[in-house]
Amino acid sequence: MKVLGIDPGYGRCGYAVVERVGSKEILIVAGCIETFPDEGDDRLKIIGQKIRTLIKKHEPSLVAIEKIYFTKNISTGIGVAEARGVVRFLARDAHIEILELGPAAIKIALTGSGNADKHMVGNMVTRLLSLKSPLTPDDAADAAAIAITGIAHSGTLQRKK
Repeated sequence: MKVLGIDPGYGRCGYAVVERVGSKEILIVAGCIETFPDEGDDRLKIIGQKIRTLIKKHEPSLVAIEKIYFTKNISTGIGVAEARGVVRFLARDAHIEILELGPAAIKIALTGSGNADKHMVGNMVTRLLSLKSPLTPDDAADAAAIAITGIAHSGTLQRKK
């Protein structure tokens, strides 16, 4: 099974492709799509182009994406929602199932605690993927955590179609 994990964002959108081979998860690619205010309306297009390329190149069987949680800045929340919409559209357009995961579910799956901090989650990502050093930036590490959780929960959590 190959999963594209997405840590959605408007300015920074983390992504990671993780594949399960036997009982082991292997990192294929991870990174962060960055957009900037001076790119205006092209920001969603930039995100979409990169996600479309990842989908075509890696052919994931599932896209796991973090749910939006409450944000104090409504403008940021709207941008994140729009980026999530682009990802969801591209996944469905490619006939790929979508699994939405809340932050607590991701933390529990990786660390056993819904209150884990970013450092704890990052350490588990490094260990589970047998990496020599932690993934950077945090957006990429978070996307890898989402992909790992997507693999672990692909049969148990409700998929959004």
